[in-house]
Amino acid sequence: MLQEAISYLETQTENVKLQKSFEIIIVDDGSKDDTSSYAIKLAKEFDLPPHTLRVIKFEKNRGKGGAVTHGVQCARGSYIIFADADGASQFSDVSKLLKAIQNLDHKKPLENPAVAIGSRAHMVNTDAIISGIRHVEPYFQLIKTTVKSRWLNRSVLDVLSTEFRSFSMSQYRGRMEKDEISVLHRQKLTKKERKERCKDNERRDDRVVIRYPEILKYKMSDNDVIERLEHIHERSVCATRSEEIEVIHEDDEVLVVSKPSGIPIHPVQNYYYNSFVQILQIEGWPGRKEYLKDMQLRPCHRLDKLTSGICIFAKSAEAARKIQIEIQNRTVQKVYLARVKGKFPGIVHTNQSGLGRNIECCDDIVVFDTKKGKQDGVMKKSATTIFRGVKYSEKLDESIVMCWPKTGRTHQIRIHLRNMRYPIVNDPLYGLNRLMCLEDTGDDPSNISDEYFERIKKQAAEKRSEAESSESCQICEGKLYTQIEKEDLIMYLHAYKYQLDTENGWHYQTKWPEWCNI
Repeated sequence: MLQEAISYLETQTENVKLQKSFEIIIVDDGSKDDTSSYAIKLAKEFDLPPHTLRVIKFEKNRGKGGAVTHGVQCARGSYIIFADADGASQFSDVSKLLKAIQNLDHKKPLENPAVAIGSRAHMVNTDAIISGIRHVEPYFQLIKTTVKSRWLNRSVLDVLSTEFRSFSMSQYRGRMEKDEISVLHRQKLTKKERKERCKDNERRDDRVVIRYPEILKYKMSDNDVIERLEHIHERSVCATRSEEIEVIHEDDEVLVVSKPSGIPIHPVQNYYYNSFVQILQIEGWPGRKEYLKDMQLRPCHRLDKLTSGICIFAKSAEAARKIQIEIQNRTVQKVYLARVKGKFPGIVHTNQSGLGRNIECCDDIVVFDTKKGKQDGVMKKSATTIFRGVKYSEKLDESIVMCWPKTGRTHQIRIHLRNMRYPIVNDPLYGLNRLMCLEDTGDDPSNISDEYFERIKKQAAEKRSEAESSESCQICEGKLYTQIEKEDLIMYLHAYKYQLDTENGWHYQTKWPEWCNI
């Protein structure tokens, strides 16, 4: 690692000043592997100028805090970069850190102290992947949440403990005392008050920050923003390596790839670095050009976390708008593949491939959010899906079905297959004996009774509890997630084909997934 640092600093051409003026400080925190002697020997081999490499040796171990503090006190440069000895830092990223911090201090470090923090996201293809599962180390992030209408006139503690259930009410109160939670409130000022502020050279910003202890009694109002400093524990996802991603099409406007099952397409709660778009941004894809490394990819449509298949990413805002409008106007034909329980109607030959007849399902799609309650949380929308059986396995009593959703409702294909009594075989929500299986909905799955809603609400809470272990994070005291198995992140539903319904429109198609071989 030390050799890499010296080689890079002496040969890099991105920053001439950095090449001519740098120092390396090694703090030997009571090690017994002769680190000090090796460092001095290496300095001679590289023929470094005097005082370029300095070694501070402790006779007794003082811990990381003591070593870092002493190293900082001995530093003579304008900028200090910390590099642990575990090889996690890539020295080719030094220029990126320097550029980031100079954007903050305007190249005046003594007048404008600043901090730039790097990322270990480049490690996700090594020890962050365990048994086919991709993990992200916890990190801190400032999260801003605009107040929703159902939160108005409620206390911050009440909202946090019911809507964000990672902590108890007492824990949230403790975090408020530590100034980790505040509310940004926009004052309603008259024109006269605004003029007075400008006249007195007061700040023109009409927002005030509400902190502890005032925040305990504060009732939230419209346009308020809750700010939380969160120690983020991301949920694990299926591991995928950049070289294994199927690239279907790429040009100057779009990138079309096949998403593996078990990964959300874009950042959502508990998933940021473990979202597919961020994995592509950080790790790349087969054939990615070097100049595209810092380009932002824009997801053009939604795909459930458990659903695999076609994902269209735009390389510009204009291209994204164009494709999104085409999808919203329903000029894009979508074809999905599903593996379901039972012999699907219309399949002629058992254990052979052969398209059956079309079957249409027009059941209303009913989804609900138990946090909102039955009155506001039940959402019913009309939907249409056309199905056609492709293959049936008598041994498994399972079928491969082709699906054409004519509308784009949440969980549409999964719910329609459940209602037709051919649920996806490993659907964790609508499958046989699962939380929202057909047997529990009664004769009319679109009619949600109070009793059924309360039962689902209770079972959903139990599922969330099962996802949390009995252990807590030593830093934030939040519950840690239980270890998840790869099989729990895979569902047999695949976005197989997307095409624009015009004569010369685009057409994207993936390979058939392996689970179709029944």
